[in-house]
This record gives sequence, structure tokens and C-alpha cells, in this order.
Amino acid sequence: KRAAVRTMGATSSVVTHKLDLRKKDLSYDTFEQHMAIVGDKSLARLRELRLCRNKLSALPPRVQVMAALVDLRVTDNWLKYLPDATREMTNLESLRVGGNQLVSIDQIMPPEIRAAKTQLTEEGGPQEKYTKLGPYKTLRTLRFGQNRVSRLPLNFARLFVNLRTLVANKNGIAVLPVD
Repeated sequence: KRAAVRTMGATSSVVTHKLDLRKKDLSYDTFEQHMAIVGDKSLARLRELRLCRNKLSALPPRVQVMAALVDLRVTDNWLKYLPDATREMTNLESLRVGGNQLVSIDQIMPPEIRAAKTQLTEEGGPQEKYTKLGPYKTLRTLRFGQNRVSRLPLNFARLFVNLRTLVANKNGIAVLPVD
């Protein structure tokens, strides 16, 4: 077990059970190694998580227990969508999903938003319900550059009401919504 800890570059505090899991950088294929050593211990307290360059095609199911996350970085993976668990993180302020395979910003929005958008905007219904369903109410930073997104949805600004920073470079976005 100690040899596995050293190969990950982690400290011996993992072995002595004094690991501080408020901030964890598990980039470069180390997530599974780390979880094999530590397990799900203290994931609920985790505030910052970096899973960059792990060749992930989906986020690990363990993300759903990380309710205290403030900063989630999953850049340079193979993600095509984000699981609903990320949308239920009520403390999430920064989400970085650049360098993945997202085709639409809808893949970041929860299913109930997508359904309401389809029902209310395509069927000519009122926009009010759709705009009040905003996901990520605490989200201040959204970075999804270097994906395959070609357009932003109507009422984008109303869906991300507290958003202060948006990075969408190196996508195929030709036109921004009016709002």
C-alpha cells in the first residue's frame, strides 16, 4: 500500500489517515489509483476536484456524493455529456469542461430544462417557466472551450443567472443569443 502511495506522488498521510480532501488534483490518470487507496472516505467534504486528462468518457459515479464541490475541472477528457449529479451540486461556482466532446450546451443543462425548452419554445408556449428553471444557480464561471458546440440556447443568460465568466472559445459558435 505504501508503494502505491509513492507512485501516485501522494504523501504518507494517506496511510496515516490524515489526508485533507478539501482540494484534490487527480489529473493525469490518477483518479482510479487514488480511489483504490482512499476509497469514498471524506468525498462529501471535497470542495475542489480536478479530473483533467484522465481519458474519461463519463464522470465516475462517485461524483454524486461530492455535494460540497465548489470547483469542478474535467478538462481534456472524452466527455460527451455531464451526469445529472453535477447539476444537483448546490455549491458549484466554477465548472470547467473544456477540451471534451460536448456537441451542445444542452448537454450541460439538466433534462428538465431541455424538456421545458422543447415544450415551451418549440410549441410556441410562454417562456416564463423555462427561464425560472435555471440550472447551476450558484455557478459563476463556466468554461467549455474546445468542444463541438455550435450554438448557445435562447435565454442562455437567464438560465445561468449568476454567471460572471463564460469561456466558449474554439467551438463552432457563429452567433450569440441576444441576451
